[in-house]
Amino acid sequence: MGNWWCPNCSDFKDIERYEKLVKERTNISGSIERVDRFATLWSNNIATVIAYYNGYYRVFLLVYVKENDIVKVFPESYDCSYWGDSSRGRKAHNYLSDAQSEAGWLRSELESTCNNQVNSLSVLRVEKRHKDLKIPFKHVGIYLKNNRICHVYGYSENDKDMRVQITDMSVFLGDTATTERYGNVEEFRPVIPFILNKNVIQKIV
Repeated sequence: MGNWWCPNCSDFKDIERYEKLVKERTNISGSIERVDRFATLWSNNIATVIAYYNGYYRVFLLVYVKENDIVKVFPESYDCSYWGDSSRGRKAHNYLSDAQSEAGWLRSELESTCNNQVNSLSVLRVEKRHKDLKIPFKHVGIYLKNNRICHVYGYSENDKDMRVQITDMSVFLGDTATTERYGNVEEFRPVIPFILNKNVIQKIV
């Protein structure tokens, strides 16, 4: 996966190490108050960062570009007052809790926007691997709609622990206690466009 945040960590809760890495890899001014990493279909190395500078808390979005080993910071301007367009405000907050609300909204917007581009009943396959053994495997699910996906959850040596569940996409894409996302996500669309429904199954076969 190339977890640039914390290569030797078993989870994503080592906040002090994250704060240090953000200071080392970016030019964000001030003290780093919070780092929250999350995943979307197009990347699993994204995070919202809250920095305190000149008496205000501000939210930043970080994207790690693995191919070039660089960290992109958005927005590029420290005082930029919106996300994407003027209807999506980015503010200088007096309180950390208000900045956390903005960061949570931003994560939710990105997750839902990316996931809503997937067609219903598409099959998704994400590359994962076991944390300890570093053995890669393919995790497969069927996307339903509204950010929900059906997949087998709870991999273990005991088959009784494995069960089919309908969860949010974040559960499907994210890491567990024993596994981590390692690569890209592929989408397979079973429905053939411009074909009558009664002929679809025959065409797929």
